[in-house]
Amino acid sequence: MFLLGAAYTLKHDEHVGVDVFYKGWSRKRQALVILMGALLFLIPFSLMVIYLSWGTAVITE
Repeated sequence: MFLLGAAYTLKHDEHVGVDVFYKGWSRKRQALVILMGALLFLIPFSLMVIYLSWGTAVITE
């Protein structure tokens, strides 16, 4: 459920960001911070959740 919510909020640019820190930065620099956050936090967390839940989600015979 979290992964679906994360994808939806990122698509609609409604995710929790660090606006307090970078509201005065250029759009290019803001985009870089968002990209780095996704690469360093969101993707590894998503992969970990998939790996740890794989055995529960896959039906084996």
